[in-house]
Amino acid sequence: MMKVMAKQKERALRLSDIGKTLISDLFQAPHPLPGLPAFDMKLRRLSKRILDGQPANNKTFRKTLESWLVFCYPDKALQIALSQGHTTVTQYEHYINISFEEYDRKEMRKWVEGSI
Repeated sequence: MMKVMAKQKERALRLSDIGKTLISDLFQAPHPLPGLPAFDMKLRRLSKRILDGQPANNKTFRKTLESWLVFCYPDKALQIALSQGHTTVTQYEHYINISFEEYDRKEMRKWVEGSI
């Protein structure tokens, strides 16, 4: 079964306060950023080694961010879904079913503060 094409042409992502700093630093780095295929291959290779064989790819960041945002700001779930180019159905099927604890929320909050 083929995956349905994206519903939105572009996605708009609002960076958290810490994300703004990190992105600014990243673009001022002395070395050029790797292309997406090279980044993806390296991430997969490193994640298998570090995460006991669990693969990660470039989509992992976006998926993690969405699940953290929805957990920290459940009242903004629709806004978060739309900013990611998803419907609420997609969001509930893939991102809301992750169980986090309250102590997770405290750790996540510092990374997503200012995104919403």
